[in-house]
Amino acid sequence: MPKFLKIGAFVIGGLVLLVIAALVAASLLFDPNDYRDRIAAAVKDKTGRELTLGEIELQIFPWLNVSISKARLGNAPGFGDAPFAEIAKVSAGVKLLPLLLNKQIEVSAISLDGLHAHLTKDKTGRSNWEDLLKRQDEKPQAPKSKAEAQFDPDSIDIASLSISDAAVSYSDAQTGEHYEIKQLNLKTGALAPNE
Repeated sequence: MPKFLKIGAFVIGGLVLLVIAALVAASLLFDPNDYRDRIAAAVKDKTGRELTLGEIELQIFPWLNVSISKARLGNAPGFGDAPFAEIAKVSAGVKLLPLLLNKQIEVSAISLDGLHAHLTKDKTGRSNWEDLLKRQDEKPQAPKSKAEAQFDPDSIDIASLSISDAAVSYSDAQTGEHYEIKQLNLKTGALAPNE
């Protein structure tokens, strides 16, 4: 093997080890729980609702895995103190190398455990979710950044979706209707756009 190829292989191997060491160090030194207040403030700013988060766990390599326990999103004003939604634990991961190299999003299994949503309409017909939809519709379309322009939503692949012990309730004060789904369990295979 020529000398320059050996040197090149050592340099590339050294860079790979350096990147792996940096990722391991980041996972050991970086605590995502330090950002809970910032995340809650951003949600409050965008939605006007309170968000509380329990423990946030982060794993960096080879998947960027995030899991959050005991998350709770507050209700719209005028709908009481009961949360709009709460979840015991949510976890998902994104494979790092395809994201960094090809801008392709490969998502590991998304797991939702203990998701409870409370959908309500008051006597005037106003719902506790319509303010979230309006905020999305009212946003002016900002010009896309270079990174956003290069990102293709069709490049998202999700390995699977798992929902366990979910519950959804719907109450309509105008009609007096009340519906509940309890102990919903759902598991899918791979999910990909246009498939």
